[in-house]
Amino acid sequence: MKRDSIVERRLVSTLLMFSLLSIAWMAVGGNGSRAMAQERQNSRRTASQRQQERERRDEDDAEGEGSLELFPLQLGEDRVEYELPAAYDDVCLAGSGRFLIFHFPSLDQLGFFDICMGRITKYVRLEDDDVRIAGGAENFYVAIRSTNIIQRWSLRTFERETAMNLPLTNPVDAIATGASATGPVYASAMHEPGLLLDPQRLRPMPIEVVDHVYQQRDAKVPGAGPESRVRASNDGRVFTFREINVSPGGFRTMLIDGRQAHVNYKHDTMGYIAPSPDGELMYTARGIFTYATEDYSANLELRAESFPIPAVDGPYSVWIARSDNGNTGVDATARATIHINGDAESIITIPELSIRSGNYGDFHAREAMTLDRRVWFVPAAETILTLPTSDRSVVMHRFALDRALEEADIDYLFVTSRPPAAVRRSGTMRYPIEVSSRHGGLTYQLESGPDRMSVSEDGIVTWRPARRDAGKEQVVIISIRDASGGEITHTFRFTVE
Repeated sequence: MKRDSIVERRLVSTLLMFSLLSIAWMAVGGNGSRAMAQERQNSRRTASQRQQERERRDEDDAEGEGSLELFPLQLGEDRVEYELPAAYDDVCLAGSGRFLIFHFPSLDQLGFFDICMGRITKYVRLEDDDVRIAGGAENFYVAIRSTNIIQRWSLRTFERETAMNLPLTNPVDAIATGASATGPVYASAMHEPGLLLDPQRLRPMPIEVVDHVYQQRDAKVPGAGPESRVRASNDGRVFTFREINVSPGGFRTMLIDGRQAHVNYKHDTMGYIAPSPDGELMYTARGIFTYATEDYSANLELRAESFPIPAVDGPYSVWIARSDNGNTGVDATARATIHINGDAESIITIPELSIRSGNYGDFHAREAMTLDRRVWFVPAAETILTLPTSDRSVVMHRFALDRALEEADIDYLFVTSRPPAAVRRSGTMRYPIEVSSRHGGLTYQLESGPDRMSVSEDGIVTWRPARRDAGKEQVVIISIRDASGGEITHTFRFTVE
C-alpha cells in the first residue's frame, strides 16, 4: 500500500511538470509568433521611413542630456519671449554657444538656458549667493567670494568635478574664460595681480607677461577689482579690462601666446569692450579696434550711428542703432544690421530687434548689464537672443543667416567654420574649412604653417604633430579664392597639448 502511494505521487508530479512545460512552450511560441509577425511588418517599412526614424533618433541623441552640439532652434514664430523664474544679476556664455548661464541670487541657483532648445533645461543650486561665474567649452566655473574657493563643474553632467583655494588675499572679484575654450581661467581680486589658472588643476600657470606700453618682460597679469569689467574671447586667447569708477576707464588687452602674455593699453574710455570669437578684433562702444588697441574701422562715423557687438561664432557682428532719446523700457525695439569682419557696409538689416537702442550712456557703460551682454547672435542656432532691461526674460528672434544671404543682393566670401584651439600631440589634426560664397568654385592654398601640414582641394587641413611640437603654438595662413576672383585669408592659431 505504501509503495502504491509513492508511485501515485510520482505520477502526479510528472503530470504537473508536463503541464507547466506545455504552458511555457505555448507562451514562448505565442510571443515568438508575434515577434515574427512584427519582423515581417518591420520589413515592409520603406527605406524612407527607416531613414526618418534614424534621423529622429539622431536628433533625440543630439538634444539629450550631455550633448553640447549646436543645431537650429525651432521657433513657431519669428519672435518668442521666454519668462525667467526670477531676476538675474549676471550672465555668461558657455558650451561654445550652447548655453547662457544666468545667476539668480534670490534663488541661490544657476539656470542653464539651452539656446538650441529655447528654455532653461537645468538648475544648479549654489552654496552661496555671492559668487562669480564663467563658462568654458566643456566646463563652467564658480568662485565663492566668502571663501575664495573656485569650483569646476561639467557642462555634460552638471556635477562638480573639483575645487581649489585661490591664492588671493582679498575676495575674488572677477573670473573669466573663453566660452569655446578649455582654458586658461582668469581670476583676480582688488589690489592684487591677476591669475591665469590651469583649467585642470585650477592652479596658477607659469607665464611670462610682456607689457608693450612700458616695454617690460617681467610684468604682472593685469588685476581686476569690484569696479573692473573683464571679458574673454570665445577661443580663450584674449582678455580685455576696463574700469568704471575712473575716467578714462582704460582699454587694456592681454593676448595669450603660448607661454607668454602680451599686454597692450590705450588711455581712453571705450564703454564696453567685447572681443570677437577669435580675439582678433575688439568691439567697443567707440568703434572696432585690434587686440593691439589700434583703430580697425571708420570709428568716428560708426560711433555716431551704431554700437557693434560680435556674434558668438564666425566673423559676424550685430550693430545696434544709436538713438539717444529712444525707448529704454522693457518693450523697447531697435534697428539692427548684420556685418562681416567689422566692415562698415552691412549685409542685412533687421528693422526691429527686441532690445533698447544704443545711447550716449553706452560710451561709459557703467551698469552691470551692458549692451554687449544683452545681444547674443548665434548663427549655428539660427537665432538672435536679446535680454530686455527687466532682467526677467529672454527674447528669441528667428534669423537664418544663410537664407538671408541668398535673398540679399550682395557679393560675399567668408569663412564660417571654427578652427581647433588645441591639438593633441598623439593625435592627427583634421580641420574641414567651411566657406560661404555666392560664386562658389573655391580653391585653397596653404601659405604658411608647420612642417608636414597640408590642405586638400576641398579645404580639409590635416597635420600630425611631432614630439618636439608639444607645448608650442602654431600659426596657419590659408588663402581662399572663389570663381569670381575674390580672395580672403584665413589665419588661425592653435596649441599642441
